[in-house]
Amino acid sequence: MPTVAQGSLALVTGASGHLGTHLVQTLLESGFRVRATVRSEAKGQYLQSLFPNKPLELAIVPDMSKDGAYDAAVVGVDGVVHNASPVTVDHAGDPQDIIGPAVKGVTGLLASLNSHNPTVKRVVQISSIAAVGIPFSGPVTVTEESWNDADVETCEKEGAAAPSYVKYQASKVAAERAFWAYFKDGKSAFDGATILPALIMGPFQQYTTGGGDLGGSAGMIKAVLSTGLPPTNNAESVYNLVDPRDIARGAILALTKQQAGGNRYILSAGPQWVNDYAKVAAEYFADKFPQAKPNNDPAFGQDLESKAVVLDGSKITRELGLKYTPKLVTIKDTVAALV
Repeated sequence: MPTVAQGSLALVTGASGHLGTHLVQTLLESGFRVRATVRSEAKGQYLQSLFPNKPLELAIVPDMSKDGAYDAAVVGVDGVVHNASPVTVDHAGDPQDIIGPAVKGVTGLLASLNSHNPTVKRVVQISSIAAVGIPFSGPVTVTEESWNDADVETCEKEGAAAPSYVKYQASKVAAERAFWAYFKDGKSAFDGATILPALIMGPFQQYTTGGGDLGGSAGMIKAVLSTGLPPTNNAESVYNLVDPRDIARGAILALTKQQAGGNRYILSAGPQWVNDYAKVAAEYFADKFPQAKPNNDPAFGQDLESKAVVLDGSKITRELGLKYTPKLVTIKDTVAALV
């Protein structure tokens, strides 16, 4: 299938969030024209303030689960990075309240493309590592061969009683399954690829209401910085991480590289621990975090690595050439942004 050429018009959905702003920025810096979907005029104005005098268009899509929500937004675009998805990790009700909109966002976008822009070249869906599953303990390595169907089954069996994080993870599985199901009959003129990021850290520049709480991964690391830096917690895992700038570069590679079509790619720079944040806080922000007491014993670090859950992000490096930002650089930029 033809791939998306530099300078083309790329559609980015969910453009005002943590990852979305980096997707827009990197595409613009790489010579693309960008049409960005946001849910409100305020979010659109914020996005334009971040990137003034750039070839950036806006499309307001208040509810992606509505029929035809993306009909106007997809007209004339050459490629799509679909990033919009519900982010709800504390839902106490029916799992379908989360799963349904996530799936409809994907199927609705693809239907809009089929009806209003069937000559689009490629769609890159931003899925999640939740779609392959995140083991609670290691040592174990997870690759793109895995699917987290267990959480979908839990939601089907337990309904509203299923743990809230399981509902969220099931929505990611169902949305990606729906994406790939669309291409199974081979009738589509365009193709697709999926990117499955680990915990997205790095500099935060997303829209917030009235300068409010960033939430998400930022909220998690704020808790680590405020309470988790004494040495008793240094061995605590904080999942695997990936820099949003690396995801954005990966998305461009997935749009522009022929061989990316039909593939899913985990993006992960490796596991991280509270000790990593203690090291960065002690070295660069000691005045802000005097409680930071890292364990700098190499044997301690080696022991953590030997027991790690590793989300293997090497496929996109081997096949498409993505180079990851060093883990401690991402962590430093994360802490600096929160400070």
